Amino acid sequence: MWQGGAHVAHSAATIALVAENPADERTRQRIAYDFDQATALMMVPAADLGIGSGHSAVADQEQA
Repeated sequence: MWQGGAHVAHSAATIALVAENPADERTRQRIAYDFDQATALMMVPAADLGIGSGHSAVADQEQA
């Protein structure tokens, strides 16, 4: 795990968005866009409720 993602192990709750790693670039871009939107649509209401949030990502798919 990336060193900046260490907070995940100590969080009260964690939501993971997981998808396959498709071969074609267009599908990868669509998944990334959808994940970006989903992340934002969870973080904004959480902030309204006073719940802090942060995002993290896996750069090395083989290590993941």
